[in-house]
Amino acid sequence: MVNKDYTTNRYMGISWDVFHRDARALASKLMAYGPYTGIIAITRGGLVPAAVIARELNLRLVDTICISTYDDRVQNCGASILKKPDHEGEGMLVIDDFVVPVDQDIWLLFPWDAELQPAPPLVQS
Repeated sequence: MVNKDYTTNRYMGISWDVFHRDARALASKLMAYGPYTGIIAITRGGLVPAAVIARELNLRLVDTICISTYDDRVQNCGASILKKPDHEGEGMLVIDDFVVPVDQDIWLLFPWDAELQPAPPLVQS
């Protein structure tokens, strides 16, 4: 795989409201497949969704697996495991970023990655 620069990609901004709604919808669907003993969040994208889903499913055990596949906006040639979870096995739910299918050439701009700033008008004088 060749390094891929995402700075020229299309972006899809996700608001806190949409993020929370989708995370709760996923938790609702996951209820049918439980019970779960805990969650393993894939960092960093899965940390915030894991927190919402842990709350909704009343799970207290949340662990992480830390994987690096890109630096800022450049995808590297492979995945590096930086930390393995302490809790593995049956009943653990693995959570990564996002619940809706998105084209691979779209860079998701999560609310925790974005800054609020005024948007310029479409037509400027």
